[in-house]
Amino acid sequence: MNVLFLTYSYLPNLGGVERSVHNLALLMTRHGHQVTVATHDLRAIPFRYRPREAPPTLRLHVPSQTDPRPSVRAFRAVVNPLNLAVLACCCLLKKIDVVHCHHLNTDTVYARRLARLLNVGFVLTLRGGETEEWIHTPARRRYVIEQLRGAHHVTAVSRSLLTQAAALLPEIRERSTVVPNPVDPAGVLAAMAAAPPAPARRAYVLFAGRLEFMKDVECLLDAYQAAVAADPRFEPDLLVAGEGSLADALRQRAVAGGAAGRVRFLGRVSHAETLRLIAAAMMVVLPSRCSEGCPNVVLEAMALGTPVVVSDLPSLRELVDPGVDGSVFAVGDRDQLQARLRELASDAGLRATLAQGAQARLRTRHAGAAMAERYAEIYAQALGRAAGKPGAAAR
Repeated sequence: MNVLFLTYSYLPNLGGVERSVHNLALLMTRHGHQVTVATHDLRAIPFRYRPREAPPTLRLHVPSQTDPRPSVRAFRAVVNPLNLAVLACCCLLKKIDVVHCHHLNTDTVYARRLARLLNVGFVLTLRGGETEEWIHTPARRRYVIEQLRGAHHVTAVSRSLLTQAAALLPEIRERSTVVPNPVDPAGVLAAMAAAPPAPARRAYVLFAGRLEFMKDVECLLDAYQAAVAADPRFEPDLLVAGEGSLADALRQRAVAGGAAGRVRFLGRVSHAETLRLIAAAMMVVLPSRCSEGCPNVVLEAMALGTPVVVSDLPSLRELVDPGVDGSVFAVGDRDQLQARLRELASDAGLRATLAQGAQARLRTRHAGAAMAERYAEIYAQALGRAAGKPGAAAR
């Protein structure tokens, strides 16, 4: 089947969605599908097409669909029809059967319009935040509901995301599926091999991700500093890999907390270097307060045999079974997180047990072949609905 992946953000940007979309594109290609990726690029007016990339990429300048400012509305009036024409031509030339839109964003409007114009299938995947953090204005809420209504099939990387979406639009329960992110442990090891040799380090706890509100790195800093103060035997440093709007504030918080000499901010780190950091870490911590789906950093840590500590967001509880394949603490609870850090740091046997359980989980619940087969079935259903067969989505 010929598929157009529509994603607002893509490589070389470093992020979970970007990596997930790329991994899935490669997976579907290996299973016989022809995948083209269309994505946003501020410099791409009217477009940039790169056929030699794997997979081929089409880059467009995508304006915000929910910004009420007159200047943005005027820009949309010009660029939206142009983008739609470029995407339609791409679909015709590539003989696209299904447009698969990843992470409901400002580009999703094109998928619905292409479905109407060309009778192609429209699959929408929720990856975290679209039905929670992103809908903080009435315009965005209406936009999300409209795109959910237009999709022939909705998938999500966690059950909790579909529950949120169904609360906005109950009818999607009849055309929705949970498909977690796949992970290929051999591929993770191969990607890590591209990184330069890592410098010798003391034992460390690792956070890798965006330094933004939803990640709640503040909770991790406070819990780590409390663990250092409470237990002189607590040896690991804390490494923070990533960048974001809160970087300076977090550095200042580390200094004020009294353990600044043991907290290191690494800034922007390549994917291969991040994997090497994960593999050498004593544990990986994801303390998020919202907007998680099926985060790659957790899957990659599991694949590399590094135990994970996560907050008890519903989506993360779907991914981690406490005491079996990871450790869990209550969202925002610094005391609980401190206890988890100290427990894992002091018990190498527990770390090994959790790592083994996590690798078993990947084999049974995140195998790439099963995910590719599931998406092939979803594409066929979406294409059938686009053709007007019984059970078609409302259009």
